[in-house]
Amino acid sequence: MKKNKFRRTALYVIIAIIAISVLYYVDNYEEFTVTGSTIIESKPKYDYSRSGNPEYYSLLPPKAADFDQIKYMWERGIIRDNPENVNESYWKQPEWLPLYKESFVDILEDLVEAGDREPIWSLGTFPVQKYVIINQNWLQNPTEPTTTGHGLFEIKENGVIVRHRFWVRAIPGAMKRFGVGLQTSYPEEGLLLSEAKWGISEQMVEQDPEVAKEHIKTVVYEKESGKTEFNFGTYWPKLQPDYIKEIWVEVEVDKDIPKGKYIVQVDMGAPSREYQESQSLKYGLGYVDPNIGIYRGPSKFRLFIEII
Repeated sequence: MKKNKFRRTALYVIIAIIAISVLYYVDNYEEFTVTGSTIIESKPKYDYSRSGNPEYYSLLPPKAADFDQIKYMWERGIIRDNPENVNESYWKQPEWLPLYKESFVDILEDLVEAGDREPIWSLGTFPVQKYVIINQNWLQNPTEPTTTGHGLFEIKENGVIVRHRFWVRAIPGAMKRFGVGLQTSYPEEGLLLSEAKWGISEQMVEQDPEVAKEHIKTVVYEKESGKTEFNFGTYWPKLQPDYIKEIWVEVEVDKDIPKGKYIVQVDMGAPSREYQESQSLKYGLGYVDPNIGIYRGPSKFRLFIEII
């Protein structure tokens, strides 16, 4: 009796496993046609990859033919950051930021699968830091921008303006427009991440914020509007071109700055209350206060400047 009872229990377990597997398969795959024993079509319900859903990307600028090559050379410092060459046909593509499959396609597909997309306020920044070296002797008597690293330079009578840009996007899942405000600061310390092309390892950089403020003047703005407060576009039903923004940082370094390492930080947080109210009146419920929904914290960018 015990033996028969054990066999029945084992049989029920096997049947339950088969039933669960069938339900999972049906739930995760569209209908497919079978001719004889050959499956004609079987594919995931949701596909947000470039090849699987080109219509989703149709509002973006055309992707450059040499995209992969330019991105590789830009990331490794083989070519400098020239906005005329590295233009919207590169940086507005989701592939421009790291982990395109894992942090873009997979997230979108998971959100659609879940069917319960709440407003998300979270930002992705790329790159998160830049590092520039300025020779103090050259700074005392600048003739041409001979410093190394990515950047654009403007020589002035009392110093030099160093310009850099980075990109910020709304994390995939944003169903509504939300606003962001840019603020700058000079933190007491910051972790300089390893950059192989400079031959340096991770190190904690410390500075006197008052010295930095005295010798470095900073202006930051979103390139298209020239403002410090702006909105991000949405991801639904198609990817909007303004889902990502180009941010410019201009730092004016005076010629008397002491040698050492300095940090300029750009924080991306909530815009002013006045701005949020103006956008709510403009877009109605299509705009969301960034303090509503799933809050994942603001993002930041750090520009490290070394005077040698």
